[in-house]
Amino acid sequence: ITFARNGSLSKFTSSMSMGQNIFGEVRPTDHIPLGGVTVMLQRPDGQGIAVATTADAGHYSFGTLAPIAYTLQAYGSGYGSQLYDHVPCGGVTRTECNVLAANPVNIGSQDVYDVDFDLPRLSSISGRVTDASGNPVGNVGLTVVDQNGSYITNGYPDSNGQYSAGPIGLGSYYIFASGNTVFSKIYPDHDCVSNCIYELDQGTSFTFSADGQTASADFVMDYLPALTGQITDATTGLPLQNAQVFVNTLPPSQANYSPMNAAVDATGHYTIPNVQAGQYYVWARSSDHVDQLYNGIACDTVYPYGGLNCNVTGATLLAVTPGQQSVAPFNFALNASAKISGHGTVRAGAGSDVPAALVVDIYNSSGVPVAYANADTHGSYTVFDLTPGTYYALASGNNVAFIHQIWQGIDCLTCVASTGTPIIVSSGSTTSGIDFQLTRIDAVTGRILDNHNNPIAGVAVDLFSSSGSYVSGGGTDMNGYYQASAPLGASYYVATEAGGGYTDQVYSGIVCPNGTAYEHKCSLSGGTTVNLSQTGTQPHIVNFTLIPNDRVFGNGFE
Repeated sequence: ITFARNGSLSKFTSSMSMGQNIFGEVRPTDHIPLGGVTVMLQRPDGQGIAVATTADAGHYSFGTLAPIAYTLQAYGSGYGSQLYDHVPCGGVTRTECNVLAANPVNIGSQDVYDVDFDLPRLSSISGRVTDASGNPVGNVGLTVVDQNGSYITNGYPDSNGQYSAGPIGLGSYYIFASGNTVFSKIYPDHDCVSNCIYELDQGTSFTFSADGQTASADFVMDYLPALTGQITDATTGLPLQNAQVFVNTLPPSQANYSPMNAAVDATGHYTIPNVQAGQYYVWARSSDHVDQLYNGIACDTVYPYGGLNCNVTGATLLAVTPGQQSVAPFNFALNASAKISGHGTVRAGAGSDVPAALVVDIYNSSGVPVAYANADTHGSYTVFDLTPGTYYALASGNNVAFIHQIWQGIDCLTCVASTGTPIIVSSGSTTSGIDFQLTRIDAVTGRILDNHNNPIAGVAVDLFSSSGSYVSGGGTDMNGYYQASAPLGASYYVATEAGGGYTDQVYSGIVCPNGTAYEHKCSLSGGTTVNLSQTGTQPHIVNFTLIPNDRVFGNGFE
């Protein structure tokens, strides 16, 4: 229809046809009417047009069809699929259909009748899944595989344990049952080590030589055993309440995480359910007792990741065989672990109490790092969960540029911890007093006193670049000690801000009677700079003695 500009169509007449119908019936090969089967109407190239479902009597129909060629396919649960006209589909379960092999149904001016199908009723395996007492077992799946172990179909038991697995085509097949709480079992009664696919030769196969055959396969499942035990203190015999047990086929040093684990209850008892067949390492961990590999093998912590390093020679493994119903308890008696504690300060002169942000690494007698601890804001640290024995300690900065130090008092650039003083620890004890005083190379430190050698608290200490720009600062504590950090590789002027009660100074010895260097009321010219060298190892200690501004009472005879 062609329209000119601003044109219109005043009348348009079209003739429509009612179309034709296709009628048919679906029966299985035993000719019993088959309801609930799906019939698909397609174009000859396989493009789907519509679907219909057979009624209880097996009838179906398609209506209002244009006069062209169609192909049809029928399929239903438990049956092989079929193309019209009685063209079987391929594959083990007869569901692989080549639509190009179908005979087309040509629609003309009349309805088409008797487009019928006779679907092959496929075979199936059914039965019941129970435990040894005859009770139904839930959460179990039934799997049917062919002679090569390829998956065919599956089934699941109902609340009474009844199941049906199908459809199954012609051939020979195995069936096995598996679940999270039972040993996998291949029919008729073989408990598999792990996956029954690898143990088909231990089962009995079913052979279906004709369509529609059924087979019966009942399963009596064996529950997986549980590992139980108790963890106690080796000295007191009392139960431990902060312990955990791990089970793994790998030794502790290789098992960063073990999904089979359990914490103890208030009585020290634990339970790890559903242990599959295999051989396992079993170990116990506690935050305040020595970790132990069963039976009685002490373990060190793997530094720094928190795993375990255990000598597995002589370890007793947990062995579970297919079908085994119980295992002997694995009990642990753990020795109380030892601790090392101490305090770290920054070198800021004799008696410095400036807390050091340090990390302390602990090495065993072989020089292997086994534990570490970070100091708190007061410079105090504690290393927990150490096996009794001989250790060495090495302190370094936690994001702070400290010269490393081996206990006791050995500064080092290339450090060998075992050259230090040995630290002997015993079961259940804390070895304290492992203290460090570290040199901080990225800071100016020192102490500020008055003219009577009394510490002055709350004095700000400022660092200025060589050009006179303010860089950073720090403040004195109650004992007059301070630290003021700045970037390495530069020299800095050092000046005080005492807040008006004292006459401020620029290091060294330049008095500022008119105000502070920070306020630009005191010249840095003539001051002594401090170089924070990247290679230096000496502390940068700058002390000040400030004079009170009140000269009347400045002599102390007020």
